[in-house]
Amino acid sequence: METQNELLKSIDRQTKLLSSKQITLILAFAGVYVLWGSTYFAIKILVHSVPVFLMAAARFLIAGSIMLVWGKLSNQILPDKTQIKNAAVSGFILLVLGNGTMLFANSYISSSGVIAVVVAITPLWMVLLQWLWNKGTQPTLAIWTGIALGIMGMYFLAGPKNMPSLGEGSWIGILLVVAGTIFWAIGTIYSKGAIMPESSIYTSAVQMLSASASMFIFGTLSGDWQQLNFAVYGWSEGLSFLYLIIGGSVLGFTSYSYITKNAPAASVSTYAYVNPVIALFIGWWIGHEIISNQTMLACGLLLAGVVLIVVKPKMELKIKD
Repeated sequence: METQNELLKSIDRQTKLLSSKQITLILAFAGVYVLWGSTYFAIKILVHSVPVFLMAAARFLIAGSIMLVWGKLSNQILPDKTQIKNAAVSGFILLVLGNGTMLFANSYISSSGVIAVVVAITPLWMVLLQWLWNKGTQPTLAIWTGIALGIMGMYFLAGPKNMPSLGEGSWIGILLVVAGTIFWAIGTIYSKGAIMPESSIYTSAVQMLSASASMFIFGTLSGDWQQLNFAVYGWSEGLSFLYLIIGGSVLGFTSYSYITKNAPAASVSTYAYVNPVIALFIGWWIGHEIISNQTMLACGLLLAGVVLIVVKPKMELKIKD
């Protein structure tokens, strides 16, 4: 009788733990969807007046330092040398090669909404790279259908009839964003396979601090210090920068690190479909931008793709002869 009671208690504890993890995962996905989707508007405000690389370097330095203090105060498990090295490498791929390339694309593309839309192709690279790196696996039909719907949505959103005038040299910016999405997919898959810190907080801290160091170097080499002029910055730039630190980096990137560890790659990549929708909504709500019927159709296709990928996230194993 005592053994049976202990078994029931153990099952009850496991059920509560599972439920807690599910809730945390849902909140983490919501954080990545909403917080990152809204950062495009904040970046749009900053990028035309603040040097790109120094802005990113300062953002990651402050956010990474906050994460270190947070990890210490919450008694998180300290990472070892291997975990620190892997987190630093993933941070360089994700935040410098991935995010940094997309930031630099703002120099060529005037609309941050278009950048958010192009980022929606990230899941395609996720699936293809995971398929190539894991021989003998193939995505399910549902995942391919979700990817196809997402790409269709991206086409309607950024097609010739719906794309605003981007200015001279915009094709360079689009190519930069595409390159950034490939690097981001590589960094995400690397993070899932590498031995990372047990604490998502310390993972984010190491990733952001390593990226900050690289961004400071790039900013110095590109002459960002000469372009820095605090006299022209107002409340909008200050609040946008603060939002990028707290919302985009501390909360958003920590949420992303958590779902990278605890969700399939195909599900993780769905943020790239939702972020453009959030970015469009923020632009309509705060920036008073007009959303056309074609844009609404595109959003519907994007969300349909998300549903398919989230509902059927597992990879189907094919046994070769």
